[in-house]
Amino acid sequence: MFDLEPASFPETLGRTRYPGRLYQSQNFLAFESFDKVSANEHDRPQCTFILPLYTITRFERINNNTYKSALSFKTWHKMTHVLKVEAEKTACEQFCDTLKHGLQTNVSKMKGSLRPFLMTCKSEELLDDPIHVKNVIGGLGLQYGYHSDSTEVKDQKKLTIWKNYFNDNGRNLTLVRQPIFAKMIRAGIPNCLRGEIYEMCSGSIYLRFANQGVYEQILTTHKDDTSPALDDIEKDLHRSLPEYPAYQAPDGIDRLRRVLTAYSWKNPEIGYCQAMNIVTSSLLIYMSEEQAFWTLNSLVDQLCPGYYSSSMYGVLLDQVVLEELVKKYIPKVTEHFQRKEIQLSVACLPWFLTLFINSMPLPFAFRILDCFFMEGPKVLFQIALAILKRHEKELVNVEDDSELLVVVKAFFSSLNLPVDDATKEQDDANKLEIFNSLMKSAYSDFPKVTSYKINQLRKQNELKIIGGVESFTKRNALRNIKNNANFSSDEVSLIYDYFFGALYYAKDHQDKSSVPEMDLTAFTRMLENMTTWAKLNDNSSTATNDEDLMVVKEVLQAFMQRLFDYFCSESKPGVTLQDAVSKLGEILRGVCLCLVYKRCSLLITLR
Repeated sequence: MFDLEPASFPETLGRTRYPGRLYQSQNFLAFESFDKVSANEHDRPQCTFILPLYTITRFERINNNTYKSALSFKTWHKMTHVLKVEAEKTACEQFCDTLKHGLQTNVSKMKGSLRPFLMTCKSEELLDDPIHVKNVIGGLGLQYGYHSDSTEVKDQKKLTIWKNYFNDNGRNLTLVRQPIFAKMIRAGIPNCLRGEIYEMCSGSIYLRFANQGVYEQILTTHKDDTSPALDDIEKDLHRSLPEYPAYQAPDGIDRLRRVLTAYSWKNPEIGYCQAMNIVTSSLLIYMSEEQAFWTLNSLVDQLCPGYYSSSMYGVLLDQVVLEELVKKYIPKVTEHFQRKEIQLSVACLPWFLTLFINSMPLPFAFRILDCFFMEGPKVLFQIALAILKRHEKELVNVEDDSELLVVVKAFFSSLNLPVDDATKEQDDANKLEIFNSLMKSAYSDFPKVTSYKINQLRKQNELKIIGGVESFTKRNALRNIKNNANFSSDEVSLIYDYFFGALYYAKDHQDKSSVPEMDLTAFTRMLENMTTWAKLNDNSSTATNDEDLMVVKEVLQAFMQRLFDYFCSESKPGVTLQDAVSKLGEILRGVCLCLVYKRCSLLITLR
């Protein structure tokens, strides 16, 4: 990473100038203004851009009497940007030399891949001659309709505004985010652009460009393979947005299956987790399979880390953060819930895990997603706080968890679109007014709930959550032990600690399967920690020379391999926790102990 400060963008007559910092990496040129959108939103800069170097067609350094130095570059979409630079001359020259090298490195991407990729973007069709843009991709909404809160007339008006913005500020890979960009997002994205805007805001559009063909390659490579994740995916397919007609048809189900399957193979450590089907099925309404696949990658890895994992530690951590915020902003609710022992997470955890998709009617859930992809998870906290604040009077009177659920479900039900066509137009307006007032409250009443604040609270509480998750995981694993092999609960708990301790330190050798298994490396480490005889260094003291040491090592390794084979179940290549408990039980609590004593005089002890 290389940066220049200060820099001003754009250095163009008649346009607002934004002092800021210019960044450069191996493949990108980026700018971020110092000034923020407002005093209330001090974590969001007024102007930003992230330009892939393969979209810059011309670059030059300008020197004249007006200013020390300036950088001029022209993008693929024929927009020329000039940035005034007041950094030291040496730093500026080094920056330019590095940038020129990066541009030369990326020329092949521009010539070979850029044009066909851009032909898949809806924004190209809007601004270019439709005859030249033939490969625009889209989601299920093209065939099955969109669940939108906007009428066709309003959608067209929004589309015109976006078209003008693209003309002035670039589009897709070359977009510059001006202050009005956020206002346009909050007003609701036109249906035909929603998928592309999500890609741009999440950064998944860069992943899709850099990995063209990878999605199809994953599906082809694993066409006939099986895994536990595939069974879980199959169970959840028909539970995904059942109210949307595409998921009552083979086409929608097949698309969803392919995206979730491809992700499970790309990231086997996570595989498939609860609520992925809900989020992905929503994305597919506005996106192609490949777009949804890479957006899911960005969502799981960057936007919501830890949400979609076996322990769900990320969403559990955010529930603790939410409780801290409720305590600060709505203290009466916190006091009442503590007195009645009511768990706020009973209602709020599903909001975060499904990004409100399963809680709100889809038209409004997508409005929240619009803001989420632009501003990140802080939006979830602001909206959750706005809902709780709106119903503070009811919440301080609830007696238990079930009454809490009744209150929040009643609110979400009030947003449902009417069935009676005679009152539909008026009722739609009322529902929209309720939702808009909620969004206004989220931003105006909780402006200090920033991304910085959220991350700060996460760091303060993460150790508490990690400890709780580990404790829960251990209790759950011990409950699933079918045969304790005559060990006491404390002894099984000790075996668990040895098992997962060895697995952790040998994790690079492990197959990321749903059931943790040890290979020979991890198995050897476990026995080294559990016993005295398995430590090679201790046994080497009996060797008088290097040759004896080699013999001791070979004998111990051969015995360890035979012991590993004995511990392995017939149907599995590795040793599971159940295998470890059962086989140790046979050795320490069964006839094997007698044989060991008689034939080998081998003592195995648990510390």
